[in-house]
Amino acid sequence: MEKTKLLEKLNDCLRHEWTGVAQYAQAGFVVAGLWREVYSEMFFDSAKESFGHAKSVGEKIVALGGVPTVERNPVKLTNDLLEMLNYALEFESKAVKMYNEALALASEEVARLRRWGAPTALGPSLRMLGELRGSEGTADLREALEILSGTCAALEEARAQLALGRSAHLPHGEAVPLLRAALATARACGALGVIRDAVSALAQRGENTGEVDDVPTRVTSRQRRVTDLAETGLDVNEVAQRLFLTPGTVRALLESAEGAAP
Repeated sequence: MEKTKLLEKLNDCLRHEWTGVAQYAQAGFVVAGLWREVYSEMFFDSAKESFGHAKSVGEKIVALGGVPTVERNPVKLTNDLLEMLNYALEFESKAVKMYNEALALASEEVARLRRWGAPTALGPSLRMLGELRGSEGTADLREALEILSGTCAALEEARAQLALGRSAHLPHGEAVPLLRAALATARACGALGVIRDAVSALAQRGENTGEVDDVPTRVTSRQRRVTDLAETGLDVNEVAQRLFLTPGTVRALLESAEGAAP
């Protein structure tokens, strides 16, 4: 039940961020007057920030086995700068409230999984909780990585390494090995999203990553097991249960197998 509520709340957050992309971009287009150049750039930067938040939330939804929404809420439109700024304040205040609610649900989900869940379920939930907590979530990310290490959920372990490694306050000497480990595992799984994020995080730390597109060109045995079960008519959750993987890992393996040679 907690997981269903969390997915619903995360999709509410995603819907809100899609709204922010449109609302901030529209404000950037129509703002006029003496300070247009300053405020237009500010609104477009806010639209980009909302898109980044949407990407992060969407990835969390997929990792939990959900489907990210493509819907958004009504956009508040105006040509008046003061109203634009007030709408922006309302938007950000609502975002804080929604993410706090998601954080509370994520905490409940972790507490439930500590009692009843398998490591491959608890680990991703701890990672999500740590990411939602931001700078205060390092301990959750470390625990998630510890739990997932050595399990069959290699891609989830890579995601935990990535999440911990790109924490801004983590020392360079600790972050870089984590990011490189995440990149290596993601390459082996053909998980392009994790590859790109790891490459970006390493580049931000001044590290050379080689060729970004250096991913497997052939279907791995793991991908083959997943695709074989999917071809029998099993859905993502059923395949995940059969192979003791998370739904997010199954989705990633299916996506990466599509572009690989047999």
